[in-house]
Amino acid sequence: MPRHLAGSKFTSRHTTVIEQAEPLLLHAARLAYVSKIVLGPIEQIRSQSPRLKYKEVPAGLHVTLYSLVAMQTFYIYTSDKTKLSQELETFWSAL
Repeated sequence: MPRHLAGSKFTSRHTTVIEQAEPLLLHAARLAYVSKIVLGPIEQIRSQSPRLKYKEVPAGLHVTLYSLVAMQTFYIYTSDKTKLSQELETFWSAL
């Protein structure tokens, strides 16, 4: 079921996130070195297992989250890409 996120660190263009993304993005929004989170569109796909992929871009990280039935991309703007990627990996593996 889609969720809606809003706040000072979330852009207002898209507000819907897939259910598996909500805890990860709320955690990222609480980090002091994250300045903005841009939510991308949701695409319906089939995946064998939920997983998280990310790559560095000039302003931060481009994150792709796969659930069993959908995928969504996000841009997370940060001043410390390495620390953010480690934090996301740690949080994701604990879910």
